[in-house]
Amino acid sequence: MRAYLRYLLSLVALGAPLGIVRGQAGADLFSYQIQFPVPQLTGARALDSLSVRRDIVIAAMACGSELDFAHTFGEGGENASAFLIAKMAWVGAHRPSATFQNVGPTRCTFSRNVVLCDVHAVMVGGDCEYNSAPVAFRGNEWKALRGGDFSALNAALVKLSTGCSTGIVDAATTSPDTNVVRLHFAIDAYCMASQVNLSLAAMQVVEQMGTRGSPCQVFGKSGGDWDMTVRNLTRVAYLDERFVILGAPAKTNLHEQLLTAAGGPAEEHYPIGGCGNTEESTGSSQERADERGWFDRGGFWESLGDFFKFLLKLLIVVAILYFLIWLAVQFAAGVVVAFFSVVLVAGAAALVFPVIPETENHLMMINTSKYLKNQFIIRDVGPGTDAAQPFEGDQQELKAWMLAKMHTVIEGDFIEYNSRPYNRLTISALFNIVDFAADSDLVRGAHMMIDYQFAKFAIGSKDGRRFVPYRRTRESMKKFIDVSATATNGVFDLVGAGDQQIGLGLLYTGQTQQLPGGLVPFGAPMHALYAATSEHYLPDPFVVDLAIDKSEPVFQRIMHHTLEIYSSGPGFLITAGGSETGLAYPLLGETIDLALKPDRQDDLGVALPTTLMLGIAPDPALSPSPQVRTTLAELIRVDGVRPINHPDYPSYNRNECVWVGFACGLNLVVPSLASDFSSQGSIPGAPGPCMSKGPPGSAAEWDFIDTLRCKAYRKAPRVFIAIYRHNCPQTSYHCQGNYGFFEAFDATLYHSFDAFKKKVIADNPPGFISNFHGTYHSYRGQAIEFATPDGENDAASTVVAVDGVTQQAPGTWDRATGSPQVPKGVVTPIHSDGNGLVTIRSNRLGKTLLLDFKDANHPKRVVY
Repeated sequence: MRAYLRYLLSLVALGAPLGIVRGQAGADLFSYQIQFPVPQLTGARALDSLSVRRDIVIAAMACGSELDFAHTFGEGGENASAFLIAKMAWVGAHRPSATFQNVGPTRCTFSRNVVLCDVHAVMVGGDCEYNSAPVAFRGNEWKALRGGDFSALNAALVKLSTGCSTGIVDAATTSPDTNVVRLHFAIDAYCMASQVNLSLAAMQVVEQMGTRGSPCQVFGKSGGDWDMTVRNLTRVAYLDERFVILGAPAKTNLHEQLLTAAGGPAEEHYPIGGCGNTEESTGSSQERADERGWFDRGGFWESLGDFFKFLLKLLIVVAILYFLIWLAVQFAAGVVVAFFSVVLVAGAAALVFPVIPETENHLMMINTSKYLKNQFIIRDVGPGTDAAQPFEGDQQELKAWMLAKMHTVIEGDFIEYNSRPYNRLTISALFNIVDFAADSDLVRGAHMMIDYQFAKFAIGSKDGRRFVPYRRTRESMKKFIDVSATATNGVFDLVGAGDQQIGLGLLYTGQTQQLPGGLVPFGAPMHALYAATSEHYLPDPFVVDLAIDKSEPVFQRIMHHTLEIYSSGPGFLITAGGSETGLAYPLLGETIDLALKPDRQDDLGVALPTTLMLGIAPDPALSPSPQVRTTLAELIRVDGVRPINHPDYPSYNRNECVWVGFACGLNLVVPSLASDFSSQGSIPGAPGPCMSKGPPGSAAEWDFIDTLRCKAYRKAPRVFIAIYRHNCPQTSYHCQGNYGFFEAFDATLYHSFDAFKKKVIADNPPGFISNFHGTYHSYRGQAIEFATPDGENDAASTVVAVDGVTQQAPGTWDRATGSPQVPKGVVTPIHSDGNGLVTIRSNRLGKTLLLDFKDANHPKRVVY
């Protein structure tokens, strides 16, 4: 994990030398260097060009990240093993022959800007500490590199392989900034295969599987996260089955020492007195099978030894308890004795009995890797033999565990719903099952889980962007997402705690309109790598189309531990921010857990502001230099409640008020960017400013926007926006500036903006809203009763009724649903009542995907 973070954080630091960091948004433009093809306008066309984007993603990691690979060469970490996946995939697709004879001119090529200290760190060893390279290096090696002499750098890089026929860097281009140079990497298949073999042969196990930081002998902390590497190395092993790239030393080390996950399902809880997941299976397939033998020293007797170790621990604890209780009896009153006896007994039980939960993403990575390693072992020792029998039994238990988890997710989503940063870990594990598991039920179930998550992304995103409530971690909000994020906060930055679905969206849809310069960041390939190297998973074209083409208006509600609500049309997307949720893994109860360990707040569910995303020109030729909007600070939004008791683990809250083209709540914000809604954002010569007040006599609380008059949106689909902001009463609890609502309406050139303003004002005379409650008569012709309560313990802002019909309270919704009161022509693509049956439909294209998990043991997937 440290290597992965070092790789991503190195991308952040690259922005400073060129001075091209986007001021207010804080996005790192230096890492945006990957060129995708021109975006397509339909899902089918996007998938037609998928192979090009796949090749680019793989090449970006296989040969475009050589300096990063050099930093992690031979390391047993997630990042180092991810580079190996990319290199295996590239070699398998491009080598001239299976035996590497007659190596042709095909080379993996990639150009990338790099900074001085990255080069220095590779040439002299060690990590890159920015702007710390010695003067001698600046004056000699760096000067030579900028002058076109890259022999010294090549000498350092070719040490990572054997038999490279040419250098790895074959061109360099200078930059006006003396700390930056653009390197052109070029590696042939033989050289790249050698890199993989040498790195894999040198790799060693680092720490253990499971969550890092689990209690170890009560007061210590365990290592962890090795299962992230095992998940990657499992993919490497199966890619080698497909391409046959690994030599004996690398293959032996991989299968016998590094793939340590085998056997039955992982423990889901650990004792406080233990050290988390201490499983480690090593050796050849036959050796591991021998260890499972009934009378073998590693099987029955080892199990018996483990039992006696446990019994000894228990006897020691009982002896200590007996002594302490004896002391209490001698010197304390009966009530005190009873109290301390209960406490001590509970504490002793926690020491030896499993009470600390393992997290969902780790369990998924461990158990999927076990299943796939067991397949190797069973194949090697012979299916149906006595040696294979224990592992075949493990497979049935693992299959039952995975299908039960998949069934639960289809019914009600993940515990770690939309998680940053753990979504990528779970989804990648599922890709391994889809691509390599032999059991058709497991393959189908994993396929369906990826389908459902991507369908939610398709509905809840616009131009590849999405802001969605999630659990875990809250620290991600502070560092990478919030308007005051301390690192970067563009949704595409993907530098740390990135939303993997955005990375998958970039791969599958190719929607780069909102990316700076139309360029994809170097954080994206890490998120898209499994999808790019998958031979067996593709989203259905019509689901991809739901992400790209928003011409059919949508209203969608999704309920899990919190809620998601989306309303979209050709020119806009409204996303509800949802409400906070509790701990993902409570131990003694949330209140007690947080009191004993305040940093557990990081695991609380995070809500976001309700956002209004406006579109961009669908054809890049119409707007060659679009002004992208990829951060919360750049969007019209409803902040809602900002809890003040989590300064280090922030969230928003109570943002559940969204209807068709409508959103309400506390603390509405219209960004003050000069290029958007201020007078400077207006188009010279246009009939009026971008944002204006209502007709003469209108209340001061009203503002109106015609995006056709806004420089930033003039080429995008036209949208009218009505905004009402009422000042907060002095006695407010959470209303920090205003409360109110906005309505967004898809307009055409034939609609009159003045008529829009007049109708909204006429239909909502003074007095239609008071004391955080009101009924708004929308331009669409609906009466929307809403409440934005501000009491200390009030519920969230909500739509109470529409056209006099009371809306269901959020907690009573189906898992995925719409509402009978939506206007004609507005559709709800995803339906689920929580019984294991999910339908995903495009009315416009007349296609439906049925995910049927009603039978938990035999999932069905049908497209019609």
